[in-house]
Order: sequence, then structure tokens, then C-alpha cells
Amino acid sequence: MKLKFDIDIEKDEMGAFKELLKGLIQSMGDEASEDWDSEDEDSSSSEEQGPDLEVLENHRKQVTDNIDFEEYKNSYEMHQSHLGVRKEPPKTFSAHQAKGKEILADLLQEWEINFADEDAEQPDRLELMHNLGNDGRRAGAVISYCMVIGGLTQAVHTIREENAADADPDFSRIVAANLCQVASLVLPPLADLYEFSNPLTYEME
Repeated sequence: MKLKFDIDIEKDEMGAFKELLKGLIQSMGDEASEDWDSEDEDSSSSEEQGPDLEVLENHRKQVTDNIDFEEYKNSYEMHQSHLGVRKEPPKTFSAHQAKGKEILADLLQEWEINFADEDAEQPDRLELMHNLGNDGRRAGAVISYCMVIGGLTQAVHTIREENAADADPDFSRIVAANLCQVASLVLPPLADLYEFSNPLTYEME
């Protein structure tokens, strides 16, 4: 706010004018202070009520402590700018990433049970993902591994290739897509690591 005064006053009126300005400035300060207090009260009231979270929202909250979101952001941008590019896997992994690979391998073992046989009894894949999402440390490790390997599809196929040299890349892609679908409900950061273009159809860089 800008105030411009063009006032002709006598010397003996200066004191009264100063008092007037002082009162005006004080009034403006009090008003601003009340606005902040009001905002703080609204915020406090909102916090006291607490968010009405659904179960799925809780899952997202539980994994945040173990996710480096700057790394996650950079990884996501990398996928968008290098779609369809299959990277040579790194020679070494951190302990956290290596654990993530191990956890994902165990998950895939259960996930693939009767995967191609719709008439057979199926595992509860939503519950499998739910259990992973409920453990922030385990979920964070899996996400970290998928980031460093280049994406969800590549992570799945790398693990399947180690178990069988002739692992079908098309099947790996389908499994990764299914993981992405279920993860989008309970573990969105993992779903976001699914490559939109299939990296397994391109030559290794």
C-alpha cells in the first residue's frame, strides 16, 4: 500500500499530525497481525481436525521416509527424456538397492504364480503390493533399485533373465505392466517407474 500526502500544515500542528500518522501505522500493523493470527488459527484448526485419509493414502505416506524424492524426480524425468532406451545395468549396487532387487525378486516369484492361466487359482496381487507398500523401508529399496536399473520393466526383466537366460521379454513387459496397474493404487512411486515405451524392444546402449 502506498500513501501520498500533500498537506500544508503549521509548525504547531506538526505534533498532532505525527500522532495521527502514528495511530494510522499502528492500526495497519494491528490489522496485519490479526490476519496472520487468523491464518494461524485456521491452520491450527485444520490440523486438529486431521486429514480424512483413506487406507490407500496411508500407504503413500508410509513410504516417503525411505524415498529420496530428488532422486525420484530426476529418475522420472530421465525416463521421459530417454523413452525406449535400454541401459546396461550398473556393475555394483548400494546395499539398499541390492536389498530392493532381492525383495522384488521374491515379489515376482509370488506374482507370477498362474499368471498366464486365468482359470487357475490366482494369488492376491493387491494384497502382495499392499504388504510391500505397508513397509516403507522395503518399498523404498525396491523403488531405489528400479531407479538405478532404468525402470520397472527393465528391473523385472533383469531379474527374470538371471533366473532363466531365455526369459521372454514380452512376458516381462506384461508382468511389469500388471505391477504398474496394481502399484498405482497403493504405491504410486513404483507405478511411475514404468517406462511408457518398451525398452526391451530396443538394442542395449
